[in-house]
Amino acid sequence: MLTDKQNTVAINIERVEKGLDIMNKVQEKVSTLRGDLQETIATVETKKQATDELIEKVTVAYAGAEEEKKAANIEEDNCAKLAAEAQQIQAMADQELVEALPAMNEAQKAVDCLD
Repeated sequence: MLTDKQNTVAINIERVEKGLDIMNKVQEKVSTLRGDLQETIATVETKKQATDELIEKVTVAYAGAEEEKKAANIEEDNCAKLAAEAQQIQAMADQELVEALPAMNEAQKAVDCLD
């Protein structure tokens, strides 16, 4: 009976030692993972800051581009108005030329007769 108890105790001691060994290995892995996690968190934070800075730069650039686009649209409208006015002036000048050509031709004929 004592031998049975000793065997049982020896088995239990062996099981406890294996359990402790497993727990130590798990604790080492957890410690390693914790270190890796902290490194990853630091990397993510650095990249997050860089991304935030980039977003800020893009936002500022976009706002500037919007202002330039508004100015360009205003300039385009002004140019379109000036082009329309120039077209009207051209049309009036063409009309006046058409009306003046017969009189000019008559005057040229009269000058030619004087020679």
